[in-house]
Amino acid sequence: MTQEVTEAVVGVASVTQEALSKALEYIERTESFVVEQAPLLVQEVLNYGFVFHLFWTLFSLFFVVGIGYGIYKWIRAWVKSDVFDKDGYIPIMIGLFGVGIPLAFLCENMFVLAKIVVAPRLYLLSELSTFIK
Repeated sequence: MTQEVTEAVVGVASVTQEALSKALEYIERTESFVVEQAPLLVQEVLNYGFVFHLFWTLFSLFFVVGIGYGIYKWIRAWVKSDVFDKDGYIPIMIGLFGVGIPLAFLCENMFVLAKIVVAPRLYLLSELSTFIK
């Protein structure tokens, strides 16, 4: 019976050793893959961030212009008195206040685009910090 237990322990040890060697081989292949793919990953993160924020910048710009012009025309049609506002400053001011949120969104996206172009490592660190939190 002692010999059977010894053979079983030796069998388990050989299977464990074989599994560990396969795991180490897999880890070495994964490590080389990660080292080879890291520059490509960095480039893709930068490209994706640029395109993402460019899209939202253009979308925000569309809303700033569209909402601002719409509010201006609506207020201009509403205020018909030349005595009250002969130069059109009130509709312009109300239009500017109406586009405050899209304008803030536009400025934030333009800031991120500038960060990607001027300081890509800083952008990568900020993106990495969102995954760590």
